[in-house]
Amino acid sequence: MGTEISKALDSAELYKYHCVTVRQEISPCKLGLTAVELYWRRKTEVATIETELLRDYRFGQQQLIEIWGHACAIAITKAFPLSSLSKKQPTVLVVCGPEQNGSIGLVCARHLRMFEYEPTIFYPKRSPQSLHQDFTVQCEKMDIPFLSYLPTEVQLLNDAYNLVIDAILGPETDHKEVKEPYAGMLVTLKQVKIPIVSVDVPSGWDVDEPAKDGINPEVLISLTAPKKCATGFSGKHFLAGRFLPYDIQKKYELNLPEFPGTECVIEL
Repeated sequence: MGTEISKALDSAELYKYHCVTVRQEISPCKLGLTAVELYWRRKTEVATIETELLRDYRFGQQQLIEIWGHACAIAITKAFPLSSLSKKQPTVLVVCGPEQNGSIGLVCARHLRMFEYEPTIFYPKRSPQSLHQDFTVQCEKMDIPFLSYLPTEVQLLNDAYNLVIDAILGPETDHKEVKEPYAGMLVTLKQVKIPIVSVDVPSGWDVDEPAKDGINPEVLISLTAPKKCATGFSGKHFLAGRFLPYDIQKKYELNLPEFPGTECVIEL
């Protein structure tokens, strides 16, 4: 028994040493690279990292979406605490697209509901995939209302909600080929006066270039690592990337910042 305990302690110490060593090795000073060179990831790089997480590290897609959605909700509570909202009711509009970003928006809405916000979801094209349907059902079971249409009268949105969460178009979307109903939705969101929070990539932006078109969010929540387009973002910027294994951080030279305490998000 003593030998087994000794081996277990040796393994724990070895793992601890490995983690500390890797974290030291991915320091920008050790690598001789600047934060800008390390921080901003291109579309293809982000897709490669996600594929490796799913294939080699055996993360599940539903697991990643849950991690990201929860982190987005936490970031929103930091950017817009309940006490700071201007309206009597803590209303939030969550606008969801048909792919992964839309599901992250659904998870975010569910957690915001648990945090005592009052989310409403607009999800015009629901995904037929069972994974995305599960997230929809979870929101329905929590009595989160779904809009049947997005008002084109912008003042209605300004009057009804404290902020809008843009979970429409993710990094996998070609910003030059945005079709209806999403093109029309972006036209409406460009005109709203209330704050917009974008998930990962502001809808309508080219992932690899600073924005020339698209909406203009006050808050951006980058997932895994900031995208190249975020170099041109001047608002409040959060990162949700603490779950990444150290080996991946080292391999892709991500140079993620030090997250304080037990926080799952950090403001950049």
